[in-house]
Amino acid sequence: MQAAKLDVLIICGDDQHELFNDDLMPPLAVYYGETIRNPARTPVPADAWYKQAQMRRMEDKQDAHYPCHPALALHLIHGLVEREFDVTSMKAMRKEQYEGHAFSFMHRFYLAEGMVPIVPIMLFNAKLSQDIARDLFAEGVYVIGFFFPVVAAGQARGC
Repeated sequence: MQAAKLDVLIICGDDQHELFNDDLMPPLAVYYGETIRNPARTPVPADAWYKQAQMRRMEDKQDAHYPCHPALALHLIHGLVEREFDVTSMKAMRKEQYEGHAFSFMHRFYLAEGMVPIVPIMLFNAKLSQDIARDLFAEGVYVIGFFFPVVAAGQARGC
């Protein structure tokens, strides 16, 4: 991905439950803040293999604040609203919140060598996320789809 020399990367993920709860669950959310935080790992017991695997997406020593692309995000938000999409826009997160797994995975494993600004888009539907990834790829937009067995059944996403 580094060889592509990207100006910006739009990442679609199904990370709703990491930022919202069932009392307020938007079908589509676009983040337009200047940066997005990925926290440092917290210690977990050696026998907690699942938690240890989850911690791999977090930073080794200290929180990282990755650049976003607010202008493109706002352009997408305005375009979606004009087309009558029910879109939630987010400029910031609460102090205890941080980027979801689709975004932190990209930062830790695909964008580790450089600071490419991102536009995080959260979709509440794993199948829709995968369909969008497929359609974007068909239009010439490089998209990686993650689906079973790479992630749990029903948790497909595009990055």
